[in-house]
Amino acid sequence: MKIVNVFLFALIAFCGSYYVALVNDLTVKGLKVQELKNQVSCLQEENRNLNVRVTSLKSYNTVAKRTDDLDMVSIKNVKYLRAPGEFLAKK
Repeated sequence: MKIVNVFLFALIAFCGSYYVALVNDLTVKGLKVQELKNQVSCLQEENRNLNVRVTSLKSYNTVAKRTDDLDMVSIKNVKYLRAPGEFLAKK
């Protein structure tokens, strides 16, 4: 009977320590998942801000202002070249 009691005690101790290790592992993974979710939300916010900035930089007013700052002028009379035939290059 004493051997059975020692075996049961060892089995209960093993199962208890396994349960604690399993809960600890799940807690660590849960914290890591939460950290990654926070990182994803920060990156999404940064992406939204960058998209707004790209849109504002592509706007006509911004481009026109930058061309004025670079002393560029707009073209008034545009003349296009016409290529003879259907092809631009021949073999």
